Amino acid sequence: MLQSRHTPFVRRQARKLLLNIAGTRENYHLLRDLYHMNYHLAEFQKLIGFSDFALDERATAARAPSKSEFKYSQLVSMVEHLNTCIDIATQRPASWQTFCKASNVLQFIVEVSIVDLQLKC
Repeated sequence: MLQSRHTPFVRRQARKLLLNIAGTRENYHLLRDLYHMNYHLAEFQKLIGFSDFALDERATAARAPSKSEFKYSQLVSMVEHLNTCIDIATQRPASWQTFCKASNVLQFIVEVSIVDLQLKC
C-alpha cells in the first residue's frame, strides 16, 4: 500500500505546525510561495541548461542544435514549472514581488528572452 490512511492527518498536523512557526497565515503563504518559486525556477534552469556564464556565450551555445532543441517531455516539464510560478504570482502578487526583490529572477527572465530573440533572428 503506497499511501497510508494517516497521511492526511499527518499533513494537516505538519501544516498547523508550520503555520504556528510562521506566525501569521500571510507569512506562512509567503514563505511557502518563496520556496516553491525558488524550487520551480531552479528546475526550469536545469532543464534549459542555464549556468552562470556570460550572455554572449549563452547565445552562442544556444545556437547549437543540441541546446535549442528539447524533447517533448522536457518541454512539458518546463511548462509545468513555469505554470506553477505563474499560478503563485497571480494568486499572491506580493509573494512574486518579494521573490523578485530577493533574487536575480528578473535578470534571468530578460537573459532567456534575449537569447530566444537572438535565435529567431
